[in-house]
Amino acid sequence: PFNKDFIAELREVSNEWLGERYEKGFSIGFFNEEYLSLDKMAVVKDENGKIKCFANLMPMYDSERSFSIDLMRYSNDAIIGTMDFLMINLIAYGKENDYKNFDIGMAPLANVGTSKYSFISEKIAAQICIHGQSFYSFTGLRSFKEKYTKQWVPKYLAYRKKSSLPFTMIQIIYLCHRKVKAS
Repeated sequence: PFNKDFIAELREVSNEWLGERYEKGFSIGFFNEEYLSLDKMAVVKDENGKIKCFANLMPMYDSERSFSIDLMRYSNDAIIGTMDFLMINLIAYGKENDYKNFDIGMAPLANVGTSKYSFISEKIAAQICIHGQSFYSFTGLRSFKEKYTKQWVPKYLAYRKKSSLPFTMIQIIYLCHRKVKAS
């Protein structure tokens, strides 16, 4: 476990990053002291030793010797490129420690409905993603992560035939954006 001062500084950065927004749950990490204390933490500090951004590291427990990150946060006054600096150093950390893969996580729904062969329900789902940016920046997350990978592993969504994809997406957005109580 990390000491209370370190956790308090991480919480300060996290709260600043959240601003008026609230923690989300289910699909992405949220600030939880116990969870964050389970493994290593990558941090970038300024010249005064103040934390400007952080990400928690997660082992993947696979045969490929992979690691991943979950919760990434940065302070409002972090220098532009601070998160990129963190990511580049995480890649270097992985190489130095003989990891074979660095899983940067998903960019959910970023490409839904973009093919000219997409079904109408997928095209509607794409519009939900485009106009749902106030809930979650699907395309922004994808743009950030695309700088660090050329390989995306498809993930699929199964839904009942009698249901509609747009309705299912709205349910997922609701599920992903329920308020969670951070600890």
